[in-house]
Parts: sequence; structure tokens; C-alpha cells
Amino acid sequence: MTDHFNRTIETLQKTFQNVSKLTNSTQLTATPTQLSSWLVVILLLCVVGSVSNVLVITVVLRIRELRTSCGVLIAHLSVTYLMQCAVIVPLTSVRIYNRFDGGPDFCRVVQFVNSAIVVTGYYNEALLAANRLFAICYPYGYRVFARRSLTLASLALCWILGGGTRMPFVFNSGGFYNSLPNGQCTLTTTTNQGTFWAIGCIYFCYGFVGFAAVAICSKSAIGKFHRRTIIPFPATQSSGGKSNGGMAIDERVPVSQSPAGRAYQRRMRQAQMLIMTFIWNCLCNFPITIVNSVAPQLFRLDPMFGLWMRLLLVLSFAFHPILVFMLSTDYRKALKRLCSF
Repeated sequence: MTDHFNRTIETLQKTFQNVSKLTNSTQLTATPTQLSSWLVVILLLCVVGSVSNVLVITVVLRIRELRTSCGVLIAHLSVTYLMQCAVIVPLTSVRIYNRFDGGPDFCRVVQFVNSAIVVTGYYNEALLAANRLFAICYPYGYRVFARRSLTLASLALCWILGGGTRMPFVFNSGGFYNSLPNGQCTLTTTTNQGTFWAIGCIYFCYGFVGFAAVAICSKSAIGKFHRRTIIPFPATQSSGGKSNGGMAIDERVPVSQSPAGRAYQRRMRQAQMLIMTFIWNCLCNFPITIVNSVAPQLFRLDPMFGLWMRLLLVLSFAFHPILVFMLSTDYRKALKRLCSF
């Protein structure tokens, strides 16, 4: 068991180190025109991402109906994406373009902040998945889970985990932050434990979100087989003088026509929206790892291939809020209300 675990960690370590070096020779051979085109595209995406994420944050803050636990989690995720689009990505991209050194501590500080924000976003996505899982599969206990104090405490824990799992690398424990010849900051792990802390959280978060998505889809599929359901009501006296014990004994109410049913359908739409955004994030985050594992020679054959692949990460930051507006009628209506003020 231990030997299998160590072999798995060693395999992940090699993959992680290869991904860290995927643009190792880019700046040395790429032409100024190629770099200029890349910089323009990535900065335009950063502008789009900054505006779209600000819109999501604004509608949640301004529209009371969206200030639920789910809305707070979505707004917080947009805050992490805004940090990337407005600060981290432009700063590191301009550094690569200008071949700016910044001294030995530049990458140590910038890459630590960058990785802490990214990991915090991963845990935020896992919290969103847990929120929707409780709302759909355990609706009667959702009110306790969705308390404001618990939501804020969970977000604080995300930042503690995001920064805490990256802090050892600042002191060269298990790995270190360094700069590649092309000017890109990266993390290089030196031990199995360092590799585990570097990428373990990513697999955990995406694995949990995938599990939640399967559970929600299963719940939705089962629900389609039941056109009508019994809706719980407050305990009252029935026409025969018997208490219904908190359940409507004789009356079967269509889901779509009851308050509880409408709330359930709204939560289901939010869950479907989050599943689609999860799929989008997977499409943007996994190709680099897959290409590096299957055809790493592509990064050596084309000096700009690694930097263009970097755009996929920026796409996940920039278009996630756009997907939220496209897939959620509540957020679209809130945006229209905000624009009408």
C-alpha cells in the first residue's frame, strides 16, 4: 500500500515538474511579433474577465435576492478570478514580454500570491458543489448548512488552506518558487510531500465537485420519473378531524405549483449552472496536463505553444461569469434590474 502510494506520488511529481517547465525555452526563440500578439490577446481577455467578474460581484451585492449562501460563494469565486484578471495575469504577462527580472524575491512573492489565490478558488468551487449537493439532496437540512456565519467561516478556511499549503514553498520546504528563462514564475517541487501539497488539493477539489455533479444529476434523473409529489405543510387538522402530522395526507400537489416545488426547481437550475461551469473549468484547466503527458514534444517544437496554452487558464477566469449570466435566469434578471437603475 505504501509502495503504491509512493509510486503514485513520484509519477505526479514528474508530471508536475514537466508542466512547470513547459515554456522553458519560449522566450529564447519566440519572435517579438509573436510575443506582441500573445500579449495583446491575453490582456484583452483580462479586460473582459475583469468587467464580467465585477458585474457578478455587483449584482450579488446590490440585489438582495441573490445574497444567499450560494450567491455569496459565487461572488467570492468571482473575486478570486478578478484578482487574476486585474493583477496577477497582466503583471506576469508583461514581465514575460519585457524580460523583466525583478530580483530573486519577485517570483517568490508573486507566485505565492498567485498559487494561493488559485487554490482558494479550487476550494471555493468545492464549497459551491457542497452547497448545491445539500440544497438538492438534503433540502430539509440545507437551512442549517447555508447559515451566513457558516458560509463566511468556510470562505475564511478556503484562504487559510490556500495560503497555508503554499507557505512552505516560500521557505524552500518541499519545493521552491523560481523563474524560468522566459521570465515565467513557477513552482518546482523537490520531495514527494511537496508534490502532494502542490497538486493534491486540485485532485481533491475536482474529484469532490465531480462526485457532487454525479449525485445531483442522479437526483434529477430520478425526479423525472415522478411527475407529482407530496409537499410538506404545517401540521393542521384535516376535514375528518385528524392531524396530518406535518404532511398533506390526501392532497397531492404538482411540484411546479407549490412554493417548495418552485424553490426546489430554482435550486436545481442553479445546480445545473454550476455543473456547466465546472465542465468549462475542466476544459480550460486539464488540456495542459494532458498534452504534456501525451505529447510533451509539442512544447519544444513550437516556442509559443506553451504561452498560447496559458490562455486557456485566462479563459476560465474571464468566461466563467459570462456562463453564469447565460445559464441563470436569476442573474440575468438581476443584471437587467441593475442596468435599469
